[in-house]
Amino acid sequence: MKKRSILSKVIAVVLTLAFVLTAFTGFKYEAKAATDLKDYVPTSVRIYTRSIDNSAIRIQLVDQGYSIKNIKSNNPNLKVYGTRVETSTSQYSFGSEFAIGCYARKDGKYKVTYTLEKNGKKEKKSVTVYAKMDSAIKSVKFGSQRLDLYGEDTMGYMAKKDSGKFSVKMNKGYKLKGIRVGVYTHKAYGDSSISSEMVYTDIANNSNVTLSDVPYRNFYESQYSSYGTDTEHMVAETRFEITYIDKYSKEERTLTYTLYKLVRWAE
Repeated sequence: MKKRSILSKVIAVVLTLAFVLTAFTGFKYEAKAATDLKDYVPTSVRIYTRSIDNSAIRIQLVDQGYSIKNIKSNNPNLKVYGTRVETSTSQYSFGSEFAIGCYARKDGKYKVTYTLEKNGKKEKKSVTVYAKMDSAIKSVKFGSQRLDLYGEDTMGYMAKKDSGKFSVKMNKGYKLKGIRVGVYTHKAYGDSSISSEMVYTDIANNSNVTLSDVPYRNFYESQYSSYGTDTEHMVAETRFEITYIDKYSKEERTLTYTLYKLVRWAE
């Protein structure tokens, strides 16, 4: 199950075609009593060598009022910095969130220490950071089309066929946990509004998949003013989410691959 952030209960979902490895977004909860929230304080994380990860270490605490200090690396080859502090002092919200960015010059096993403080009480924490360059994925295929290779007409481009077998092979030590396929569906709200929602379905490895032919659509026409908008993309999008267990940190991680199918154009 994916970890939920402590700070925000409502978040705007932003559609992007780019897969961003270092994205980190907060959530705000109006009341912790209404949820089953738990502190999330990682003891090990995985990063890629010579790649900046601004949210490599994410700390999520149910209670507000915390601060983070004395962030240190045990090795000069691992650079660290506190990149995010979000804590509420409002009586209507709860939670504290922090992020520590990491950059490793060389492969290795490192240790990061920091101190959490609240009302004069200090608690020292440590995180093992595995910096490795090897990939979890050996290959990802839709039919004969490789999705894990960079280059023209390979990763994140137009699909060569409308249907095919989706196959994932993991490198040694990495465990495939699950695969989801996401496609857009349209929801109509009367005659004045249509919005798109990405809906996911679990599939088994080596399953046959037919690509979506439903493009993103957003239509709104105000009944009270002259304002209106109508957005419809040229392509239908099919997302493949691969969830696996990292062999170093034992964290659950997710990779997303996307194929597009041209469905709208002017003759």
